[in-house]
Amino acid sequence: MYGLSAMDFIHDNLKFRKSWVFFDNEISALSQELLQPRNNPF
Repeated sequence: MYGLSAMDFIHDNLKFRKSWVFFDNEISALSQELLQPRNNPF
């Protein structure tokens, strides 16, 4: 079984994109982008 899932998250000034790839017995997670303005701490 194979699959793919993706998420585009935006909340206030925090933005990120993440994806998961599913193989037979494996899951691979990839982060593409993480944006946070410099004047706002996490």
